[in-house]
Amino acid sequence: MVALSSAPAGRPAASRGRRAMRCCWRRASRACRSPPPRTSAPRRSPSRGSGSTSRSAATSGWCASWRGSRTHECCAVPFQASAQRGGHSMSIAPRPPAVKRQARRQNLESAILAVAQECFALHGYGGVSVDDIAADAGVSKQSLLYYFPSKSALYRRVFNDVLDSWLSNLDSLADADLDPHAALERYVTQKLKFSYDHPSGSRLFAQEIISQAPQCADDIQAKLVPAFRAEAAVLQRWMAGGDIDPLPVPHLLFTLWAMTQTYADFAWQMRMLLGKQALEPEDFDQARETIMRMLEGALGLSRPATSAVVASPPWNG
Repeated sequence: MVALSSAPAGRPAASRGRRAMRCCWRRASRACRSPPPRTSAPRRSPSRGSGSTSRSAATSGWCASWRGSRTHECCAVPFQASAQRGGHSMSIAPRPPAVKRQARRQNLESAILAVAQECFALHGYGGVSVDDIAADAGVSKQSLLYYFPSKSALYRRVFNDVLDSWLSNLDSLADADLDPHAALERYVTQKLKFSYDHPSGSRLFAQEIISQAPQCADDIQAKLVPAFRAEAAVLQRWMAGGDIDPLPVPHLLFTLWAMTQTYADFAWQMRMLLGKQALEPEDFDQARETIMRMLEGALGLSRPATSAVVASPPWNG
């Protein structure tokens, strides 16, 4: 009895075996996203029957072992495989773990954001291009646009990072454990620290405001207005309770912002007038002392014997 086969009657058994093997290779390739190794099938006499059946069984067993020896790339475990092709061994380099890839991505994104912040702060939104930022960051334009699809998207990301950091200091007044003098001292210190640590960010924020917020008006209104109202409510409560002398609250806050941010926004003018290459920690010490004396006089606050908040200013190390 002649064994039946799914291949055409006139096709040799060896040819049918190679065809089955190629099909399995393609399935394995799609599953593992890596090309399978090739093996040269020995030629056999064109005969039907047990030869074809044994070859198909061997092929199926080989494909199962191939799939079992691979690790799918979606797993975080790297693999090392070796394939024989033309008598030579080819090694497939392991993919880096997902954690390392994510860390590299975050580092590159942070580097692009830092360079973009400096460029926008120095030249404004209209004075810098994506090519300029990519060149300064040491990446290609295509790589930059992979992370940020447009110049506008990059600018808004940079601006919102600055805005979020700036607003994080505005909750100092709401600390119920601090008296008004201690809360105002910490508030002034944090605002000066932002100018000391992030001068380019402060200048970027000032440029957007001075230009009537052409790019980020919605972001500013959505985030700044609630924070401003919360600050004003704290000061009004202190005034209503007799803890500080009454003053127009909005203008008191505007004055505090101006006195602290000027050490970043107008740093060049200060350096020029002071004859310094850079503002020093002692300049920020003197700025804080001056601002606190003005607040004490304007609000009728008594200075405690020692500061309960800032034992050592943050810009001194």
